[in-house]
Amino acid sequence: MRSAPHAFISDISQVAIGDYFRHRAALVSGSSVNREIDVARALWRFADHSKYDIGEMPDWGGMRYAERDNDPRKLQSQKKISCSMRSGRIIILSSNSR
Repeated sequence: MRSAPHAFISDISQVAIGDYFRHRAALVSGSSVNREIDVARALWRFADHSKYDIGEMPDWGGMRYAERDNDPRKLQSQKKISCSMRSGRIIILSSNSR
C-alpha cells in the first residue's frame, strides 16, 4: 500500500498490500498484523458493498500471520471456582483443579 497517498482502492494490488503487511510484521507481532488485516478487509468489503470499484478482492486469508498459542490477553486459569451470591456477598463454594 505504498502507492500514491491518494490512490483508489482499485489501484492497490495484492502485491502492494502484501508488501505493506510484511513490513508491518517486521515491526510488530503477527497478531497485531492480523488485526490490521481485519480492518483493511472490512474497509474493502464496505467499499464493495457500497458499489465502489475495488478491483480484485485481495486474498485476505493468505496474508494472515501465525499467532502464539497462548494469547496473553486471555485468562489462563488452572482452577475452576464455583461461587454463589448470598446476602449481597460472593461466597466461594469449591475450588477444583482441572
